[in-house]
Amino acid sequence: MNKNISAFIIGLIFSIIGAIASYAFSTVWIFLSLATVNLSMFTMLPLINIAFYALALIGSILCLFKAKIGGRIMVIAAILSLILFAVLCIILKSIHFVLILFWLPSLFILISGNSAIKKYKKNITRQ
Repeated sequence: MNKNISAFIIGLIFSIIGAIASYAFSTVWIFLSLATVNLSMFTMLPLINIAFYALALIGSILCLFKAKIGGRIMVIAAILSLILFAVLCIILKSIHFVLILFWLPSLFILISGNSAIKKYKKNITRQ
């Protein structure tokens, strides 16, 4: 058995939630960058984060067929998304509770990707 249904469901739900939240953050970020001149070159960062959530969605779909590959893609997408959020917090020079809420979908995707990889390894050792 080479699939992981729980990683698929969790990855699917939180990649959609994360993409919607990242889009909302993108609109706020654009208005924030219009107010200040020095943030104008960073308006593409939240849109790149949407692409990372799309990659996590692809990884969660792959968990239905190949758990190891899908889990690795989800872990890579979540780590890149968390790095991008860290860069955004560094640019803003503050961490608020609302910003931490934007990190949560990435953390759940990271956890479900790790569980897909671990479940695959458990299935290999049992056979």
